[in-house]
Amino acid sequence: METPLCALALKYRSDKCPALGHFYTSFYDHLFSNRRNEVKKVLEIGVGYPETMPVENYLVGASLFMWRDYFPNAEIFAIDNRADAQVQTGRIKSFIVDQSNSSQLIDFVDRIVGKDFDLIVDDGSHKADHQIVSAIALIPYVKAGGYYIIEDVSEPDKVVNALSEFGHKCEVVHPDPKALDNRLIVISK
Repeated sequence: METPLCALALKYRSDKCPALGHFYTSFYDHLFSNRRNEVKKVLEIGVGYPETMPVENYLVGASLFMWRDYFPNAEIFAIDNRADAQVQTGRIKSFIVDQSNSSQLIDFVDRIVGKDFDLIVDDGSHKADHQIVSAIALIPYVKAGGYYIIEDVSEPDKVVNALSEFGHKCEVVHPDPKALDNRLIVISK
C-alpha cells in the first residue's frame, strides 16, 4: 500500500520503499502515521553510499531526508563508519561511529546527542554480530513508547536469542513474506 512515507522514500531514492526494494515504509507509516508531529529524535545507523545501494542515482543519506520530511519536528541523527557518508544539513546531523564498537556507540549518545530517542533504525552493516552489539548498547536510549528496529536481518534467530538474554522482547516482522531479505526485528519500549 502506498503511504506518505513510501512517496518520500521514492522522492529521495531510498530503498526502504516497495518501488525501490524493500517494504519497510508501509510498516513504519503504520507505526507512526498518527504521531508524526510528536516524534522529536530519530537515529539511523548506516547512512548509505552509491556503491553499496541497489538504487540507481542513489542520494547519500536518502532515508535521512525521508525521515526529516516525514517527522517535521524531529532532529535526525545518523552514524556511519565512513567519512564520505556524512550528511550535515538543517535538522540532519551525522557522525563517524563504528556500529560494532559499543564504547563508541555509548560515547556518541552520552556525549553528543543525549537520550530519549523515539526511533532508532539499524540499517548499517547488516551483520548479525554488529546488529547485536548496536542493539545492546542503544536500546536503553529509546524512550518509553519508542522503537528500536533492525532492518535487513539475515540471521533473525541469532539476533533474537542474543537480545532475549538481555531481557528484550523482539518481534520478527516480514513486511513482504516473499522476500527473506525484507525481515525486520522490532523492539518496542
